[in-house]
Amino acid sequence: MDAGIAGLYGAAIGAAGVIIGSVISNWFNIQKEKEQWIRDKDAKLNDWQRDKLEDIYGNCINSLSKLFRRSEITVEAGAIIKKEHVRDLFDDYTDAQKWLSLLLIHYPSEFLTPSSHSNTLDFNNFKNKVSDFSMKGIPDMEKARELLELVIELAKSDPRLQVRPSVTQKRS
Repeated sequence: MDAGIAGLYGAAIGAAGVIIGSVISNWFNIQKEKEQWIRDKDAKLNDWQRDKLEDIYGNCINSLSKLFRRSEITVEAGAIIKKEHVRDLFDDYTDAQKWLSLLLIHYPSEFLTPSSHSNTLDFNNFKNKVSDFSMKGIPDMEKARELLELVIELAKSDPRLQVRPSVTQKRS
């Protein structure tokens, strides 16, 4: 075999090796970037979901508190609510019903697995209390107080509201 042709074969084999190495390296880099993109996307989704849940829990607590406070301000020792406060009271009641309904919709389904029987009972208890509260023509302040305490407990135990470790902490 001629030395020139052997050199050409050698160069071709070397170039093919470099190209294959480059393709493999690029493939691994693309996979790493794709995984990082997915982690970033999941983190952003979790942050967005946590923000929305904080809004729902916060508005539930706020609307129930406002309803309860308004009743204390407008009702004195069983007196009838002043006419000018009735509309505000019912607006607060409607607002509380809206936020409680949203909280029911967004209750974490993983809490309702058969293995978490107590969480299912907690959810059913919460659902029943919301139903009892919402089915009345006028707001029941005792039920509002119970729901307020229950929503605060649910917020404390909802794992979706907990601070998640950053991506760098997950890797270690």
